[in-house]
Amino acid sequence: WLSSVLPGMPSSLSWDKTRTLARIGVPVELRGEVWAACIGNIHSVQTSDFKRGLENFATTADCPGATEIAVDVPRTRFGRAKANGLALTRVLQAWCAFRPDRGYMQGLSYVAGMLLLVMPEQQAFVSLTNLLQREYFVPFFSLDTTALLSNWRAVCVGLKMSDESLLRYFAKVGYSLDVVLVDWWMTLFAKDFDHALVCRLWDCILVEGESFILRATLAILLVLRPHIVSAPLEVVCRVMSEPAKLVNINQVFSMLRAIPLRTSHARDILSSSPPHE
Repeated sequence: WLSSVLPGMPSSLSWDKTRTLARIGVPVELRGEVWAACIGNIHSVQTSDFKRGLENFATTADCPGATEIAVDVPRTRFGRAKANGLALTRVLQAWCAFRPDRGYMQGLSYVAGMLLLVMPEQQAFVSLTNLLQREYFVPFFSLDTTALLSNWRAVCVGLKMSDESLLRYFAKVGYSLDVVLVDWWMTLFAKDFDHALVCRLWDCILVEGESFILRATLAILLVLRPHIVSAPLEVVCRVMSEPAKLVNINQVFSMLRAIPLRTSHARDILSSSPPHE
């Protein structure tokens, strides 16, 4: 990381070596620096934008997001870890003031909180602001149901390739994957899974991009398979709503190596998947 990958950013994001290192896991002491470098600062966000955002938020009457942030911050936890509540509030408020057209949506506290666990608040704001302005997050802010259903369709296509019997079982019991996929994908898994696993997933997501989110989703579903198949709907719902108890790092990354869907194919599915009908 220190000798070649970080000095080579952003070009090094496309290196096979970087992807291999990400799959192994970014060293804890470097995670903040690596994540910030992977996200980059294409929008040229400055620390002055953070200060200005806080000032604007404080002086704007009935600023959109204020109530939701106050509700979400205290309940944003990552297992035993918890982001500093004041810093998390400040970063989210500054974001809302920086992009009032997008503002706050429930679950963003987990994305911001993940960054704050590995970097100072001003850097977390810079990284969060660049991350949330990626094309990936647009459907979540705009509630674009066509795009969100397209994501769901991509998972169904990938699952059909990896384990069609599991896809058929979901249909048999009447469980729709979109129930959990919005939470999983909008928070980049941060809300519903063990923090150590989430960190390893973020290492890969920030290096490989959206295609890894699809592959990770498939791997998690396949790890959960023994707890789903043959179970009644109420059990399936419980398993899918509380996956952290049943999924660990070794299982997910072993499954990632086993699933037939490669990174390039995952990209093709995501780019071509039509809305579900």
